[in-house]
Amino acid sequence: MFTEMKKAICILLALVMVAAVTVCCTKKGPDKDGTESADINGVKVVDYNGADFTVICRARDAAWGELAIAAEDTDGTVLTDATFNRNSKVSSLYNINLKIDEITDSATQKGIFYNRLIESTMATDYLADLCIPGILDACTLIPQNLFVDLQQVSEIDLSAEWWQQKINESVRLLNKQYFGFNSMTLNDKCDTYLLYFNKDNFDDNNIAYPYSYVDDGTWTNDKLLTVIKGYGADVNNDSVVDFDDKIGYTYLLNDTFFIGAGITAARLDKDGYPYIVEFDNKISAVFDKIQSLSKQSRWNMKAFGNTSELRQALDGQGLFASFHMLHMMEIAASYQSHIGLVPCPKYDETQTEYYSRAGYNGATCVAILNHVKNSEMSGVVTEAFAYWSEQIISPAFYEKLFTNRYTDDEESKRMLDIVIKSEVIDLDQVFQWGNMLVSIAASASTGGNASSAWARMSSRAKTSCDKTISDYFSME
Repeated sequence: MFTEMKKAICILLALVMVAAVTVCCTKKGPDKDGTESADINGVKVVDYNGADFTVICRARDAAWGELAIAAEDTDGTVLTDATFNRNSKVSSLYNINLKIDEITDSATQKGIFYNRLIESTMATDYLADLCIPGILDACTLIPQNLFVDLQQVSEIDLSAEWWQQKINESVRLLNKQYFGFNSMTLNDKCDTYLLYFNKDNFDDNNIAYPYSYVDDGTWTNDKLLTVIKGYGADVNNDSVVDFDDKIGYTYLLNDTFFIGAGITAARLDKDGYPYIVEFDNKISAVFDKIQSLSKQSRWNMKAFGNTSELRQALDGQGLFASFHMLHMMEIAASYQSHIGLVPCPKYDETQTEYYSRAGYNGATCVAILNHVKNSEMSGVVTEAFAYWSEQIISPAFYEKLFTNRYTDDEESKRMLDIVIKSEVIDLDQVFQWGNMLVSIAASASTGGNASSAWARMSSRAKTSCDKTISDYFSME
């Protein structure tokens, strides 16, 4: 009884807020079907007369589950309350009956979510009005002709600030936007890699925090290597790299040296055609830096097999750890040490921007299926979700959670802003053509040859890339 009353009060408050906004920010006019519609800050508002609107997404309790899509009620936690308020706002504004179909699935390819989409397409069945698949599944499913080109949905404005411009452009193959990222999707941000550092170990060893290097543009691969070199040591003298030792740099995936240098294995040409990049001096130089670091001392750089080991190393006597942004939530609760963060270093001081690799294992994206009940409604409500997520979810996520709760200094807050704004995606990774950067980084750490390793991997990647292009053309 109390819960139902609480829901009613929340929805009533949302309606009051909407009415206030509508008075000052809306512009009414007849819709295509003769019904009245309005705009709020340029976002179309339509009364859908209580129609069902279904969103299909990865379940909250699944691996890399959605953080801010479903919420049945408020519970006093930041994201849940923001999600419930956003959903109530959209439901009341558009007069829809919002349904969230959560799929308990892993973050890997071709699981339950993938099969559900394939089955519905083969049967030409309606499944959902808005689809939020994992990016690996989305890339695999595009040739199955599941998704519409978001650029052709007139109700969606991909140039709006609530859509992520840089990332969306980077996955616009053959100038088709079959999926995109906006303020609804948080997993791409959470799976974006950055560098954590143990401030206590910096203090104990009289090492300056790297914040100033980021600010003055000198935070480069060479600077990182300079800080690491000479730090690692076999503290317990057992000749084994373990948690009692001083380790300069720990990681699960080590492609961040390349990504930070602005290197991706695949790119788009001016016509939107993807291609695998050729081996060059820059790739060779980064490869050599990683190799020299690992050769100098076993304690300079160490790969760990799981999150628990990585955390233990950094919270012990580790200096740096390369890991995704979501780890910040665990840091606040479980670390004994004081932790700072910085973006991945640049190639050299002439590089004007920092680059941070957006996640591809955990990332989810926004797509509209070919088989929907009402294509206009799907476009209108999708844009509304993106807009109101920017107004409600983004402030809760970035300000209340990450910058206020999970960082303990103002410098880290500034660094986090740099990381978020510098997200990039490597097409080779999300389309799984060759996953070349992870492989060549591993080769650098184990003593391989850069040019031969790149040539071996790129041959297979090019074949897969060409097949993707062919599959795209076959859809036309």
